Amino acid sequence: MKTNLLNLSILNVIFFFSCVGNSVNEKGLETKTTNSNINLNPSELIDTSVNNEKTQLRHSVLHTSISEFVSGTSKSYFDSIVPVSEDFWRDFSKEINDDYSKIESKRLGKMSNWVDTSFISKSIDTCLVFYPFSGPDFLHANFLYPNANEYILMALEDVGSIPDWKSLGAKKTERYLENVNRFLRDIYLRSYFITKHMKLDIKEEEKISGVISSLYWFLAKTGHKIVDVKYVSIDTEGNIVVDNISDNSKAVQFLFHKEGQSKIKKLTYISCDISDKGFTKKNPEIKKFLTKMRECNTFVKSASYLMHYRSFNMIREIVLEKSISLFQDDTGIPFKYMKNRDLNVQCFGKYVKPIKDFEHNNDILFQKDLELLYKKGSTKLPFSLGYHWRDANEQNQMLMINNVKVNSINKQIKLKIAQDSIVKYRLDSIFKVETTNDKYIVVGSFTKLFRANAHLKKLKGKGYKSVNVISHNKKHLVVFGPYNTRNIDKEFNTIQLKLEENAWVLILPDS
Repeated sequence: MKTNLLNLSILNVIFFFSCVGNSVNEKGLETKTTNSNINLNPSELIDTSVNNEKTQLRHSVLHTSISEFVSGTSKSYFDSIVPVSEDFWRDFSKEINDDYSKIESKRLGKMSNWVDTSFISKSIDTCLVFYPFSGPDFLHANFLYPNANEYILMALEDVGSIPDWKSLGAKKTERYLENVNRFLRDIYLRSYFITKHMKLDIKEEEKISGVISSLYWFLAKTGHKIVDVKYVSIDTEGNIVVDNISDNSKAVQFLFHKEGQSKIKKLTYISCDISDKGFTKKNPEIKKFLTKMRECNTFVKSASYLMHYRSFNMIREIVLEKSISLFQDDTGIPFKYMKNRDLNVQCFGKYVKPIKDFEHNNDILFQKDLELLYKKGSTKLPFSLGYHWRDANEQNQMLMINNVKVNSINKQIKLKIAQDSIVKYRLDSIFKVETTNDKYIVVGSFTKLFRANAHLKKLKGKGYKSVNVISHNKKHLVVFGPYNTRNIDKEFNTIQLKLEENAWVLILPDS
């Protein structure tokens, strides 16, 4: 009777967990399951809610070594493949470290402190991050949203590929590494990529191929280990599928985790045109993909004011529809499209006219209603970000929170906490029922008691202490135990392996 009750309770708990997981996934909250097109061994899909700091996750040595190589962090993996000179490597590493230290102190460190105290709430900071018009800028997405479980970046630039450095040779590999670092020059100085510079840097002789090398670079410099990398594509139904032909792939997907932590994250970069023309003619599958995308935190900066124009109506509406929060500068969605929505808008910095590169369209781009909003009050930002990078007093950022979506998520979190408490109570109740140890592992069955005792003596002579003889159904059984279900499985496997492969479990009836 007790055994049947226990099994029924466990089934109830399993069913309850499955309901909780499904209800939370729809909003993109952190859950115990990882849904990915990249295949991992079961041991690598670790529950991030338990022993987060103690669990060590395996990573791909190859992909992590590539990220360390292009970022000047370590070349040890490639020493036997392409022997770049020690003098080159010393200067290359020093240049990167010096440049990165500068942006850490001037921008990234201040950004991290600000995020900890003044940015989005903890209830939504693990949600998907959507970053349109991004280029390969994972760097700032990571520092603004360090707790996110997934990042989707979209831009026109090709994905590209990592070269065969062995075939390339040492000298050309050194030039390639220098070009990767040069590709990042605008990120160092301005915090954004300049499209015309990227076009010059990509696909010319001995220059880099696409943006993939910079994604590896950013993952290494932000302290991540790479678990896997796959070229992917978007099928006609808007689903991500693995792309077996890497040449000309339109998307790439990284699985990675912070060094010393067990939380697996996903980064997807998609090369595409997200204008209305792109959605209707060039890559209509991208619109389907974005329509299916779960709700997210959206980040927009240095986006050439594209969503101000009618030719980008569709992506503007998708962002407004999907965003739980939207952090953007004035190059993003014009304020006039947000007035009739239930949004909490907070202004940072100072609203000024667009920089001279765009001043010829000031009649379209300058927002008088946004200027009035800023005059009502704004908060100074401790770092520069975007087109007004030269003067921190002349930059602007806006944080817009969708109150309806946030309230819905907060309700789900409270519900999940309540459900988890019920599950824990049920599990505790199950364990409390198991106060009677009535399960044994049988390693011998004898009709004569003296034979059972002889076998018992033999086992004790080998050092086994928890062995006994009990009589059951006119048989004298040599058994290990008693056990309960929490520890019997492991002992049973050990005993079958070491002593008696035909051992079996005896459950005595309630007394």
